[in-house]
Amino acid sequence: MGSRLEEIDTAQITLLTVQPEGKIQDVGSVTETRTVSWMDEIWDYLETGRLPVERALRCLCSEEAWEVMREIHEESCGNHSGGRSLTSKIMRHGYFWPTIQRDSMQLVRKCSHYQIHGNLYYTLGARIEFTYPTWPFDHWGMDLIGPFPSAQGHKKFVLVAIDHFSKWIEAEPLANITENAVIQFIWKNLICRFGIPSKITTDMEPNFRKKKIKKWCANWKIKQIYTSVGNPKANGQTERSCPGYYELIEPLPGQVQKIPPFALAYGSEALIPAEVIEPTSRVICYEDGSNEAEQRLDLDLIEERRYVAKLRMQIYKRKSIRPYNSTVKERTIQVGDLILRGGL
Repeated sequence: MGSRLEEIDTAQITLLTVQPEGKIQDVGSVTETRTVSWMDEIWDYLETGRLPVERALRCLCSEEAWEVMREIHEESCGNHSGGRSLTSKIMRHGYFWPTIQRDSMQLVRKCSHYQIHGNLYYTLGARIEFTYPTWPFDHWGMDLIGPFPSAQGHKKFVLVAIDHFSKWIEAEPLANITENAVIQFIWKNLICRFGIPSKITTDMEPNFRKKKIKKWCANWKIKQIYTSVGNPKANGQTERSCPGYYELIEPLPGQVQKIPPFALAYGSEALIPAEVIEPTSRVICYEDGSNEAEQRLDLDLIEERRYVAKLRMQIYKRKSIRPYNSTVKERTIQVGDLILRGGL
């Protein structure tokens, strides 16, 4: 055994690894290929804090943004373009800030060339505010309709007045419209029957605005209100409330209050000709004693019926002005004020 110790240092042992058949695998190198993305610079900044070498847009402060906008809009390279076009040009030149579109629109609106040559955009500047009548026959609307074909006495005009609360209508045919005829109509049909009103609304008809009528109304403490001259036939409710006069038929009761005008004025409903020809239950069952008691009760309840009619009128008017007021852009201007052209 000792003679073999010298061979130990030079002995070589070969190790063999036996793998089962079919399990031999070849391992090769895999190279991942990826296209350049716009996110690379962002990832690089988040990982290393290094900013991109070629930045697409430069962020500006407010002073720098103002100078850039003026230069692009109105200086050597500007053509006084609109707000959206100016925004696009600024971004194509490589600039950006968070309020770029809003600032561009404001600059364009203040441009003198835009104020001279720009289009006018009219917007509604005031809300509609209704004055609600609080008592029957206190506020009348008056208008002249015609001429119609000449009738007996050469009468071809109709002077119409309507109470704004009860929708009660008074009308009188006239041959000629004069200031004396208007005064006589107000005296005979309104004052003598329903008392002195506080307001009378008319259009800009010359016979409603003559000095004699103004002086006469001032003596009776009657305030005259005139509608605009844009379209007198469509201004007040007088024409809308009595279309039957054009067709020579009786006007229908107002649909807003759901109470006939006669009932609002006198407390009970009127007897119509049809009830005489074909009697209704109230005509058949009529008795003097019970009818008098019912009439007294109606007179006691007339104030409540008028109050209900007033509430219904207010609800109707508020609903009717809601679409108009939703488009109003309120502004307070006076004669001589300087305003932007696009703000009209």
